Amino acid sequence: MEVENVFTITSLDQLVVLEINERVHDILYKASNDIEITEIDIETLKIDSLTLGLIEDNGPFRVIASNLIAKINYILDNIEMEEDDEDICGCGCEEEY
Repeated sequence: MEVENVFTITSLDQLVVLEINERVHDILYKASNDIEITEIDIETLKIDSLTLGLIEDNGPFRVIASNLIAKINYILDNIEMEEDDEDICGCGCEEEY
């Protein structure tokens, strides 16, 4: 028995949201499983956030885009906080803990 795919992409906004959603969930998977998040991942998230900001304000995917932007900002803030904690020991010598 075959299942027919009835989901079709009808707009560019929909495609963008689906692609970025997948990347965000990949990063969340990496973070939750202690897999290294690379600099490329971080830069891609920043670009994705800017791209999502271009989706029509009154379009049907604006709410999803806004939620994804919030997730991306949360991820980036947590990565930045972790880097700050690992950088210096607090005495100014720039040694790691």
